[in-house]
Amino acid sequence: LTLQQLQPDPADAARVQSVDALDCVRQAVDAFAYEDTGQRARVQVCDEGNFRFQGDPMAVELVLFNLLKNALYYLPLHPSMTVTITVSALPAPRIVVRDTGPGIAAELMPRLFEEFQTVGKAEGTGLGLAFCRRAMQLLGGGIECRSEPGRFTEFTLSFPQAAPQTPPAMP
Repeated sequence: LTLQQLQPDPADAARVQSVDALDCVRQAVDAFAYEDTGQRARVQVCDEGNFRFQGDPMAVELVLFNLLKNALYYLPLHPSMTVTITVSALPAPRIVVRDTGPGIAAELMPRLFEEFQTVGKAEGTGLGLAFCRRAMQLLGGGIECRSEPGRFTEFTLSFPQAAPQTPPAMP
């Protein structure tokens, strides 16, 4: 599935639907394969303004799974680490995944979303963040990262603005 998502084919139109962002995040957090209850206790969801987007909810869940997996990988070395996933409609629709783990060095940031790149992990293929970028682009959005080594890493998933809904015409 990951390799299929990296291909330049458009998203399957049959899977595109109106998605409640907060429900999508909660579904991903609840369905994630945590190693134990201690991991789950480190993940919080914050609602700073819900929004809807047009897209494949499974693709967004897979992006969130990847970001959770990457963050929680560092929990044994950073036992007080937390992961906060914030849904926010303003100033633009976005989901922010922030962890208080080791952070990412500035010199690694330019290649972070390239295929076969890994940062500080002994395992993995280096395809996860490339998949995330591709999936978000197929939704018409994007993904960005900022990090301060020793403090945090934050991934922002951006979504296109929903078209304003016009009220139905009165007969």
